[in-house]
Amino acid sequence: MSENINWDEMGGKFIKLENGIPMRLKLTNWRQQTQFKDDNGNVRFGLSFDVLQHDNIDCSEDPRNWTITAIKACAKFKPIIEKAEAAGKKVIEISVLRAGEGKQTVYEISKIDN
Repeated sequence: MSENINWDEMGGKFIKLENGIPMRLKLTNWRQQTQFKDDNGNVRFGLSFDVLQHDNIDCSEDPRNWTITAIKACAKFKPIIEKAEAAGKKVIEISVLRAGEGKQTVYEISKIDN
C-alpha cells in the first residue's frame, strides 16, 4: 500500500538521529504529543519540536519536525524548556546523542548556552 506515500517528499521534513552520532539542534515550538500508542494500545506522550537548524544546516525557512517519545528523554527536556520559558526564549539549542536500540535506547541531551 505504500504507493500512496510520497517518501521523497516526506523524507526531508523529519529529523532522524543516527545511533552513536551526536547532533546539534536548534528547536522551537515545543509541544506535547499524545498521538502515540505503546505495544499494549495505551496512549503514550511525547514531545514534538520544530527544528530550525541541525548540525549547522539552516532549515528555518522550512522547519523540520522532531518528535521524541522516550519518557526519560522527555524528562531531560523539562528543566531546559522551563528555563527557556522563564526567560521568555522561544528557541533552545541542544546537543543530543542517541545510543542503543529499541527499549535499550538512551539519550544524552544537553543545552548549549548561546
